[in-house]
Amino acid sequence: MKTEPQASPRVIWLFAAAILASASLLFTVQPMVAKMILPEMGGAAQVWALCMVFFQSVLLLGYLYAWAMQRWLALGRQLMVHAVVAAGAFVFLPLQLRRMPGLEQSELPMPWLLGALVLTVGMPFFVTSTTSPLLQAWFARTSHEQASDPYPLYAASNLGSMIALLAYSLLLEPMATLRTNTWVWAAGYALFFVLMLGCAWFLRGHGGARVAQTEEAPEPERVSKRGDSARWVLYGAIPSSMLLGVTQYMSTDVASVPLIWLAPLAIYLLSFIVVFARTKLVAPHVWSLITYALAPSLLLLAIFSNLEPIFSFGVCLLGLFISSNAFLGRMVELRPAANRLTSFYVLMSLGGVLGGLFNAILAPLVFSGFYEFAIACMVIVLALPHEHMKRVEALSLPVKLLYAAGITLSVFAPLWMIYGELVTFDVADFVLAGAILALPLIMVRAVPLGKILLVAAATLLLMDVASGEGQLYRERDFYGVVRVMQEDGVHVMVHGNTVHGAQTVGSRTPMSYHWPEGPAGDVFEHMLAPSARVAVVGVGVGALCGYYRPGDAYELYDINPRVIEVAQDTSLFTYLSTCGEPQLFVGDGRIEIEKRPDASFDLLVIDAFNSDSIPTHLLTREAVGIYARKLKPGGVLLLHISNRYLDLEGVVERVGEANGMEGMLGPVRQEDAGGLEGEVSIWAVLTRSQDVRERLGREHEWTPLRQKSAPLWTDTHTSIVPLLWEGMSKGVSTKKPAGARR
Repeated sequence: MKTEPQASPRVIWLFAAAILASASLLFTVQPMVAKMILPEMGGAAQVWALCMVFFQSVLLLGYLYAWAMQRWLALGRQLMVHAVVAAGAFVFLPLQLRRMPGLEQSELPMPWLLGALVLTVGMPFFVTSTTSPLLQAWFARTSHEQASDPYPLYAASNLGSMIALLAYSLLLEPMATLRTNTWVWAAGYALFFVLMLGCAWFLRGHGGARVAQTEEAPEPERVSKRGDSARWVLYGAIPSSMLLGVTQYMSTDVASVPLIWLAPLAIYLLSFIVVFARTKLVAPHVWSLITYALAPSLLLLAIFSNLEPIFSFGVCLLGLFISSNAFLGRMVELRPAANRLTSFYVLMSLGGVLGGLFNAILAPLVFSGFYEFAIACMVIVLALPHEHMKRVEALSLPVKLLYAAGITLSVFAPLWMIYGELVTFDVADFVLAGAILALPLIMVRAVPLGKILLVAAATLLLMDVASGEGQLYRERDFYGVVRVMQEDGVHVMVHGNTVHGAQTVGSRTPMSYHWPEGPAGDVFEHMLAPSARVAVVGVGVGALCGYYRPGDAYELYDINPRVIEVAQDTSLFTYLSTCGEPQLFVGDGRIEIEKRPDASFDLLVIDAFNSDSIPTHLLTREAVGIYARKLKPGGVLLLHISNRYLDLEGVVERVGEANGMEGMLGPVRQEDAGGLEGEVSIWAVLTRSQDVRERLGREHEWTPLRQKSAPLWTDTHTSIVPLLWEGMSKGVSTKKPAGARR
């Protein structure tokens, strides 16, 4: 048999560079395209989950393509076919949003979004998704000394992905427009194409003999046990579900923007780098043991919601990283030999798709609440690799006791933060709980304890699901979970984790954030001329219709038809029924408002939140420009900017200044708002009318906006980094969480 001279050691760097470049493109384009689409989807947190399912599905198709190429085509044909396919992606560059004809976003949000993703980025993403398994398989056919184990190249792939995510969130998004970023991506794709051709050129001259050897006498595989393929799928699915659960948890409470999406994704990718590296700094079974200890905290965070974000987000990201290392680490331990490499990646990717489908599509259809994160936390306890958990038996008694203490702390830390002011845990409680948790661990083995925790967690979850006390309505759709609660004769709407309006039964007086003594009341009761035309973006419970006077004309806009249905249900809320004949529009408020004639409104109100997440596209320079054109001379733009984490005053001032409008900030009044404690709120006004500004300041103690250090938000740049840190440092907390439970 002809022996191929050993390839230069440097050739691995060519393959690594091509893989790193493709991975960078793969994970830069995801937030970029999602940001293109987000404004037309109302800023819903579910947008990113569905985008992730699409990207995971195309990744699976790419891996199947690589597997089919390896199975049925000789190397020369593979190189030729892939070069043609990769060249075809240039037709779609630079990237721009393309819509599927015949689909309406407001009527079919999921099909519309998937159609837009296919037409916008489908082909370029498919090509880049094929690169890592394909080039690894090609590298395995060379005569390089490391060709028998190409799996560490996958670590290079994930390193490129992490670099891309950090570069996008810290450099590309803050410093360049979206259009510029699409051209940068196109240039990066051209570079990747050249590197890929370089790998193909090398293989044509140096891979033939190795190919013949591989095809005629395959290398012996690692011994695989029955069920390994199923474990690859399972161990790929669980981290994927955890990823989307953590992302949903975070983006629902802050803002549905790339920065919030990318933090969990970067952690997820980091775990791939760790487990596929040649040198293992931490043994895989250690990750499983730590995951087991952290599971109670994760589960409590999934069920309860009124914790400080620094604590809850930190624990969630830590739990995602550790549990991903546990499952992916075991998956890598079970990986096959190089000649089954593409099959391994196909099944791993299939697991990722299944985990994503559960969170993004199945859960919203099946559950009336956000339960998939809690379910994923329970599953990680049940599914932790048995081979890893058996290691507990080999630990010494002092180490077992320390381990049990760690589990106990994992239970008590979040409980103390939730009920610290109501419940005092003394030393006896701590010792008793530790003994209960430690006994099965010390005397038997870890698996029974996992089942105990699973049953306890399921009980808590079922209590939350079945809890009907005071709950009048609960539904979940693409845009989140809408609930209506009854509290002492008051009906309260809750969207996600945040109160979005309330009404006392039998009264039409606005309350909660909209009460007459608050900033909204200042504008509605004292700034409107008779027979005013009012537009409200964000229906809520329709509370602002409580200010309706005969002769006024109200138009209300909401992207979520479920919210409008609730507001129209007179058994829940009656504001709309006492508002003459208001016009109701389903769709994104900005898009719908733009369709109205110029100079239409005396007052335009932006009161649209998705839980506590801000639809940032409603507060950009371009959006405010649209609103300004729709206002009559002397008209007022009223913006509700309350948020638990972000200080938005400076953003409002900057976008107003960019459109020739000056702003005023409403006073924060601490009195009880209509019977709901703590319902203080922050409102701002933008107007070109000096008279309105002077009257607000003189008669109602409004003050001019003066925060020019904030960034100017545009349709292509909405960085929240400075706002997030400033808001957390100031303790911005002006929206009331809707109780403890999700």
